[in-house]
Amino acid sequence: MTTTTKAPAKSILLYLIDPKKGNVITVIRPDLKNWKPDLTEKTKNYLKSLEKDYWKDNLLLPEKEAFKIIDAADDKTYNVGKWKQCTEAHFFDMLECLPPCNWQRLDNKEIFYVSEAETADIHQHLKRVWKKYYSWSFRRYGYKNIIDLI
Repeated sequence: MTTTTKAPAKSILLYLIDPKKGNVITVIRPDLKNWKPDLTEKTKNYLKSLEKDYWKDNLLLPEKEAFKIIDAADDKTYNVGKWKQCTEAHFFDMLECLPPCNWQRLDNKEIFYVSEAETADIHQHLKRVWKKYYSWSFRRYGYKNIIDLI
């Protein structure tokens, strides 16, 4: 006699985040057998009972919605998409700390990005134009051709 079991349902994660800071406080994996798209009053009360302070100003969100808030907070913290002037020392520290990625030179300009992320998928580009140095934080998977940035 053979028995068959149902394949497990796709995993659902809920993120408890601080919307002001964009920090993940904890991740919750609900019981999928009893899961409903909107939380029942019983589930809400249970989650609230775990620790009162967690629930005061924080949000419990599905992954896609949570990461919109987290990404927005990271963009602000790391000045994503904004060139800012930096020192020559910072430029060379970043150039020498790890092998540079996509290092390009053109006339009196050069540009590269640091292979290690500042956080998640945010990396730092650095460029030199004559004797001026700049840094720019960007999301690794959402930028133009590096030559266009020089």
